[in-house]
Amino acid sequence: MDTDGAIRVLLVGGSDAAIQGISGTLGGSAEVEVVGEVDSSDAAVAAAADLFPDVVLVLADSLASGVDGVDTMRAITETRPLTRVVVITRSILRYLVPAVKAGAAGILSPEASLEEVLPAICRTHQWAT
Repeated sequence: MDTDGAIRVLLVGGSDAAIQGISGTLGGSAEVEVVGEVDSSDAAVAAAADLFPDVVLVLADSLASGVDGVDTMRAITETRPLTRVVVITRSILRYLVPAVKAGAAGILSPEASLEEVLPAICRTHQWAT
């Protein structure tokens, strides 16, 4: 697949099944290049610094127990200010304001279909450019 001009996406979450499902869906798109998949907050911050993703997709509910997805988002946006973060969480009401304050550009419910994730990533990236 030719990935010139593709949106570089880093996937963050602890659930292999969820990450693989999203990665498989995104991997079939010419619009997106999945540049990494990590399962922890620390790995996400390091990968964001090393891989220069355009968008980081954080599956906040599947991060390791005791890890706050908001702290992960904040650390990523501080490290990579031009990178946009989209979070997927069951706790939209709890996460919405803190996530936006931490620099998240978008928030999705896990009930969103995999086919809705790609347009959300594309819209988020368009807002950044």
